[in-house]
Amino acid sequence: MITLDKKVIGHICLVKRKNNWYETQIVIGEKKYWSKGYGSRAITLLTKKAKRLGVLKIYLEVRPTNIRAIHAYEKCRFKKTKTIHYFKNKYLPKALRMELIK
Repeated sequence: MITLDKKVIGHICLVKRKNNWYETQIVIGEKKYWSKGYGSRAITLLTKKAKRLGVLKIYLEVRPTNIRAIHAYEKCRFKKTKTIHYFKNKYLPKALRMELIK
C-alpha cells in the first residue's frame, strides 16, 4: 500500500513472471495525488528493495498515451523497449513495455 498521513492513496506490486522477469504495477487512486512524486518514490523504494533481494529484471506496461506516467517511469530509470498489441483487449489494445535499466 502507498500511504500518505495514514491514508491509503494507492498500491504497488511486484509479481514474478517467466525467465526471472518481474512485473511491477502501480496505481495512485485519486487525481489530487497525481504528479506529486508519490508514485516515483514508491517505484524507487520497490526497485531498491528488489535489488537487495537479487531481483534484477523488472518491467512494466503502460498505455502509450499516459505521458505523465511514462515520464515518472523514465525518472525511475525505466526505458521504453517495445510496443505490445493486445488485439482481444478492448480496454488496453496496445501497451508500451518499459524495462528497468541496471
